[in-house]
Formats: sequence, structure tokens, C-alpha cells
Amino acid sequence: MKKKTLFSVLLVCLLTMMSAVQVFADEPYLFDTTGDGNLNAAVWDKDGDGNYETVELNYGNMLGEGEDPDPDPDPPVPPVPDPPVPPVPDPIPVPIPEPIKLPVPNATVNLINMTLNDVSGNLVSFSVNGGHWSYPQIGGGSLDGYGIKANDYIKVKYIATPNSEEIDSDEQTISIEQARAPIGIFTTDAPNAGANGSINGLDTTMEYCVSGTGNFISISSSSVSVQPGNYDVRVKMSAAKFASSNVTVTVGQGQKQKQPTPNANFNAMNMTLGSVGNGVMYSFDGSNWTRNGSNSNVTVSDSQAASALSHMIQLKTPGDGNTVDSDIQAIKITKANTPNGISSQGASGGNNGAILNIPSNCQYRPCGGNWQNVNGNSVTGLAAGNYDVRVGGMYTCLPSDSVTINISSTGVVTPPGKTGTPSADFDAKTGLLTDLLGTRFSVDGGKTWSAICTANSIVLSASQLSTKNGIEVYRPGDGLTIKDSGVQIIKLAKATKPTKITTTPAKGKATGSINGLNGTLEISPDGGKTWAAVPAGMRVHPATAGTYLVRTEGYHTTLPSDPVKVTVKKTK
Repeated sequence: MKKKTLFSVLLVCLLTMMSAVQVFADEPYLFDTTGDGNLNAAVWDKDGDGNYETVELNYGNMLGEGEDPDPDPDPPVPPVPDPPVPPVPDPIPVPIPEPIKLPVPNATVNLINMTLNDVSGNLVSFSVNGGHWSYPQIGGGSLDGYGIKANDYIKVKYIATPNSEEIDSDEQTISIEQARAPIGIFTTDAPNAGANGSINGLDTTMEYCVSGTGNFISISSSSVSVQPGNYDVRVKMSAAKFASSNVTVTVGQGQKQKQPTPNANFNAMNMTLGSVGNGVMYSFDGSNWTRNGSNSNVTVSDSQAASALSHMIQLKTPGDGNTVDSDIQAIKITKANTPNGISSQGASGGNNGAILNIPSNCQYRPCGGNWQNVNGNSVTGLAAGNYDVRVGGMYTCLPSDSVTINISSTGVVTPPGKTGTPSADFDAKTGLLTDLLGTRFSVDGGKTWSAICTANSIVLSASQLSTKNGIEVYRPGDGLTIKDSGVQIIKLAKATKPTKITTTPAKGKATGSINGLNGTLEISPDGGKTWAAVPAGMRVHPATAGTYLVRTEGYHTTLPSDPVKVTVKKTK
């Protein structure tokens, strides 16, 4: 198809389309014929004859022939954007002034005057033990009428002035304290009737009175001279603290003479206590005492002797009012080892049986009969039956436990039986366990055993010993004909911990002291490494400044007590 024909067809289509569109005769209809997005043609009734023509878009045919286009056309005016609207700021808040909190008071209490002091010019209110608050006033106020006592507390606060920018302060708490009771107070007894003793270890913060009167006297030195009797001593009341609790001390009336110490003796062969003396008291268990009513000897039973093995036999001469009890005489007794290795020859038809291989110093008897001494190492001419054999008593050594030997009626030789139970001895003061030769012992309740083969004694440390386990000892047999012995059990007790031990400070170059002592105590200056016994009758022990341990010493099967720690202070 020819281009002209194609163009005509296109033009007809275009005109047909435009026929449906209202077009103004004096204005062109613009359109894009090339599809490049630019308007480059128009349908326009240029001549005004009612016929529309398609023309290229140019200034000439748009303005009419003969007219020159605007040589300087106005450039397109870009749209002017609306000016940005600035944000409206939030309104600035008007600051509200913070209330001014009043400072916490720094008040003090004067217990002597019962006033609340050291308060600034603010209004003050106080409360006792959480009770109602007092009416605010300047300067604190009186505490009278509140019944204030030790361990009470007072709360104090400043009160804001009405209609001001102030608010009440935080609360101050004042604890009402009691002075600490004095320590290190000791006394000196009057040397004789009518003389004065003294109360010592005092200072000027203290006061004293006759016990129970409440008429306290101020103290101006480290010692006051007083008549024998009981006295109350306390730290006196100050502005800051109530008076301490009372410490009661006793000033004795002279030194009474001790009665003479008994000089009795014990004979284990006939089980008697001799030279006891009329009026002398004796004990086998350390607690129950019996007064001897004559100068005769005292017979000791087997049960009393068994008790004395643990506590010793103790004797004392009691005081008579003008004298005090004597020192105690203690008689330590032991027990012989049970014999072992004994055999017998049976009786074949009469009194021709025998007990053989008997150790020295032994006794025998038909079971239930009377004891007879054995001369030599055998007893012959015996009828068939059971016989007891034991090592006899001697001096302070009790007879041993017995072993039972059977003499058969068939003439058979009976081999040795069970070996004898040991009779070891223990001294808690030194820790020495003796009479151990050929035995084994245990200090942990029989869990472990230590063999003693060549020595006869051993020293046990405090850490090895306890009242729970005690000490157990047995003698092993030979594994063939001799069985192990029975177990000897040594029960242990513990001494009572000392009380009322006080100290006096070492002032300047002077020596302080440890007070409240007696002859049953011992002192360690090195934390328990070494101990020194307190001599009998000593109540005050001179001591330099430092820390000391004091305990009740051990004796026989009673272990030393737990120690108490005391400190002798150094003062100027």
C-alpha cells in the first residue's frame, strides 16, 4: 500500500474518532503521533471553514501564516510549592519550686537533767518508743514524765513552718543505752577481826554501796577500804548512759586457818582404810562424803574400791567454824593384772587334781569359797570342780579380776583358757596411760587398736581423748590355746569450766592480775601450749598485759575442763 493511501486511511480514522469529541474551532487538538511522549501534531480548523486539518505542530501554523512566533517566549513557570508550615512548639512548662526538706536533727539526750538538747532554732517534735509525738516547740523540751529507761529509743524531727516551702525533716533515732558493768573488780579480805579489807580494780567512773541499800558512794581512786561484807559496785550514770547493772563482791573476815590434811593409808590386802581419825570425812566417788565416827579403820567394799579406781580415795578434815576445811588427801589406787597361762590337772578318782602354772602373789578358792594364798606356782591335792584364781592385793594395788579353772574328774590336763583382763591406769592431768605391757588400747570406741609391745606406758594428747569413747584396753591371746582377754573400759569425765574469772588492767609499769582463782585451776599464757597450776589458796594471779586461758585441771580419769579466755588490758 502506498504511503499516501496509508496516511489517508489513518486520517479518516482520526477524524472519525474526533467526530465524537467536541473540539473548539479556534483551538487545535494536540496529540502524539510518534508515540515518544511529546505532542507533535494537532487537528485544527485553521481556515475556519469547518474542515479540520492535521498539521505538524509549529509556531507558524499555530499562530497563522505571516506571523512570527514570540522570539522570546516565556519559559514555563514551575509550580510554586506551598511554604512549609513550621511545627507549633509545646508550651514551655512553668517550673514549680521543690519543697525544701529540713535537715535531720542532731539532738542529744541529757539523762541526768532529762532534757532533749543540741537542737537548732527549728520547731522540734519527739516521740518515745513509738508513742505520740510531742507538741512542736523551739529548743527540744523536757523528757520528764516519759519513764525513759535503758534500751528505750527516742525519735526526733524538725517540723516545717506553716505556709512555707519547707517540709518536715527525716527522723533522728536516739537509742538510750546502759553503761557496761565493771570488770576486773576483786577484793582483799580483812587480815583479822576488826580490820578493814578492800575493793580493788576501781576507777572514778564507778560507785559502790553496801549490798541492797542503794546508797551509792562515788569512787575517787582504784581501791576503797571497807569492813568485811557484801558490796555492790557499778558504773555510775552519765548524761549519755544509765548506770550499769551491779557487780556484787565480798570482802572476807580475816583468813581462817585450814584444818590439817589427813594422813590415812589404804591396805589392798585386807581392804581397809587406816589412820583415818575421828571426824575425818572420806569419799570413794568424789561427791558422796562420809564422816568417820571413831578412830577405827574403815573397811572398803569391792564396789567402793571399784569406784575409787576412777576417782581415787579422797579424805578431808572439815572446818569447825573458826577454821576451814583442810586440803584434800587423795590416795590413788590401782588394780593388779588378771593372771593368764594357768592350766589344770584333772582328778582321776579322788583329791589328786591340781592347778598348774600359777603366777606369783596369787590366791585361789573353790568357787564361792574363801581366798587362800598360793605358795609357789601350783596347788595340788584338789578335788574335781571349778576354782577361782587371782593376783592378790598389795599396798594400794587391788586384787585382780579372777579366772575360773576347771579340774576335770577324768585326769585330763586342761590347757590355759582366756587371758586375764588388763588393769591399766590413766592420769588425766599428765595424759599418762600406764600398765600397758603386752596390751592393745583404743580411744575411738574400739574402731582402731594400737599395740603396746615393749613399753609399759604412753602419753595421750587431749585431742585423742573424749568422754564419749573413754579408753579401752585388752590383752590379746596367743591365737592357739589362749583367747583374748576381756576389755577393760576406762570411763572419762570432764572437769567443770571455771566461772567468775575477772582481770585487773596493767596500769603504766605496774602488773595487772587474773582474779577469782583457786587451787584447782591452771593458767596458760601461750594459747594452751603450756599450763601452770594455780597454787592452793591463791585467788589473785599477777599477770602482764595479754590474753590468757584458764581451765580446771584434770585429775585421774577426769579430763581438764574447756578453757575460758581472759584479757589483761594495758592502761596508762
